[in-house]
Amino acid sequence: MPIALVEPIGRAIVIVHPAGAMPAAEWTANIEKMRGLAEARPEIRVIVWADGVIDSPQRREIIDLIKNRPTGATRKPVRVVMFTSNILTRGVMQALGWMGVNVGSYSQQNFLRDIAAEGYSAAEGIELQAGIAAMERRIKASVAGVAVGARRG
Repeated sequence: MPIALVEPIGRAIVIVHPAGAMPAAEWTANIEKMRGLAEARPEIRVIVWADGVIDSPQRREIIDLIKNRPTGATRKPVRVVMFTSNILTRGVMQALGWMGVNVGSYSQQNFLRDIAAEGYSAAEGIELQAGIAAMERRIKASVAGVAVGARRG
């Protein structure tokens, strides 16, 4: 039962984690998928759509993945943009941005406007919005399927 998904959509790597804490095995699978997607791209733009939580070791691992990516003539630094309804999380991300970390943070309410501010075209924004919605539906269906199976068992 996945509670988070990682998928490429257009020129972005999208992480959708709507709720809950991510189990270790699922985290490992998602981080490995991100590493594989990151290796294949000269520019990495990560979009995080999340209200779920990750623990401190998971935070360190994702920061290491982003910070330790080799850059140079053919590779640009990673840009991470988070969309969350959690105002505290947005504040932390904004503070990181003030300290020079290449991050942005927005409310989920104005996605198309805010993704345009990040340099995505209107068509890319619509593609991303549809992809994120599809990923959320798959997660909800998976979680609901497990809950139904647990009630039957």
